[in-house]
Amino acid sequence: MYSVRFVWREDQDYGGEGWAPKKFPEFNIVQGVGLAHDALEHFADDDGSLHGELQAFGAMIHVRWLGGWHYMIGNPGIYTPAVNMANDFIQFMYTILSGEELKAAPKTYRCRGVYGKDVEKIIDETLIEARKLVLSELDDEDAARIIELWNDFRDNARSWMRIGYRRAFRRFGDTSDELPYVFKSIADSVENFHGSYGDELVVQVYPKETRANVIFKPAYELDN
Repeated sequence: MYSVRFVWREDQDYGGEGWAPKKFPEFNIVQGVGLAHDALEHFADDDGSLHGELQAFGAMIHVRWLGGWHYMIGNPGIYTPAVNMANDFIQFMYTILSGEELKAAPKTYRCRGVYGKDVEKIIDETLIEARKLVLSELDDEDAARIIELWNDFRDNARSWMRIGYRRAFRRFGDTSDELPYVFKSIADSVENFHGSYGDELVVQVYPKETRANVIFKPAYELDN
């Protein structure tokens, strides 16, 4: 079992209140899906960097997409894994344009096994969709810079996503058909839950049992 803690606070960038990882209280607040993503698809050694987020996107393939999350939440013909994940690459590109470098990934090889082809297909389609989307959103100067950087970024991102997928598989085992339901149970339990400043949520995840508990801890009960 491992646990992930969240604290209720105000979002300093966008306003409003919600849950932020206690490990990174300065991060933007999340609800529902975002909180479940942080609990199930990120790893304990994540330092908030871009390569950590790309690993979480690789984990997303095992936790959500192989088990049919897109069928659970909408039209699977439109809301594909590639379309869903590509949207976040716009922010990734702005992060790079602002000066953050993507850490070089160790050399990886194509994923194999029962799900190998599906995993590689999702990664490839995501990166193709991301390039199209990013270039359509950026102005000409920024788009030209991204075109220069894209091939190296794409290869590096692919490796980090493979690493994240494999880490998630080791964490949860061959349970991709069950994990979307665990993800949904976390997201649904907190989607409309309104806390007060300083309250905490603890998500307890039992990887070998493919289940999770969400525990609410009001601020007045916490040790100062």
